Amino acid sequence: MEHTEVVVPKTLDELIAILHQIFESDNINVEEVQQIMESYESNPQDWNKFAKFDQYRYTRNLVDEGNGKFNLMILCWGEGHGSSIHDHTDSHCFMKLLQGQLKETLFEWPEGEQNGEMVQKSRDPDGKQGCLHK
Repeated sequence: MEHTEVVVPKTLDELIAILHQIFESDNINVEEVQQIMESYESNPQDWNKFAKFDQYRYTRNLVDEGNGKFNLMILCWGEGHGSSIHDHTDSHCFMKLLQGQLKETLFEWPEGEQNGEMVQKSRDPDGKQGCLHK
């Protein structure tokens, strides 16, 4: 895949439009998508209407259905909330932290086993379990 200059979205609407353009193709440059997500500067006025919180669990709030090839969602976690260990089989997951802090712990399947125990893959900079995204 060829390298293209990253277009920096100034608004959430611009981010959505850029993602639609990228996902028109069947060959997606995942590094380009990650760079675009990282380059978007969070503006609560853009996304606040999609941020719905629940006091008991995290929420998944649809922002855009993409063009049938992606979903753009805002996930809202309150303090102490979490999600279970899961994977994104045969797909990619791109994250952009819009506000606050999030601790992500990555796991991988044991070498050559699909039924064994998950193996923790990441640690945060202090050597504790998990990976902290700011």
